[in-house]
Amino acid sequence: ADLDARAASPWVEAAWAAIGAGNRRAAGVAARFPIRAATDVTGFGLAGHLGGMLRASGCGAALKRAALLALPGAVGLLGAGLRATSHDGNRLTGGPVLGAGPDVWTELLFDPQTGGGLLLGVDPTEATALVSALRDAGESAAVVGYATEGRPEITLA
Repeated sequence: ADLDARAASPWVEAAWAAIGAGNRRAAGVAARFPIRAATDVTGFGLAGHLGGMLRASGCGAALKRAALLALPGAVGLLGAGLRATSHDGNRLTGGPVLGAGPDVWTELLFDPQTGGGLLLGVDPTEATALVSALRDAGESAAVVGYATEGRPEITLA
């Protein structure tokens, strides 16, 4: 979108700030909690990285559309049909996403334009405290879903 002059300057600045922020501070906070699985979300998108975690763990996951975090402008640009060149490849290799209609929140799962934020698997009893600690440290954080029994599939609700 930036190459086509369709991304607003503040959106591009926010993306570069997120990319440049790194994960050191978030990882330091997470280290104080009993993390069961972790990955940084980069070029394979959330579905690709979560799919890898699920295959390794032998379980599925349910994600909540309303809880997904997106950089400023990302949802609008995806809604306008703008995709990175690796987006379609991510859709093919990211693993199955069930209950997902053709909407921008589904597309967001495959978007490679991420700043390398962390995806952390933690016991549900620790999730709220972890999110609070991350936010207190100045990080964007949310409980975006939970693990489920069964095949390594992602359900989007």
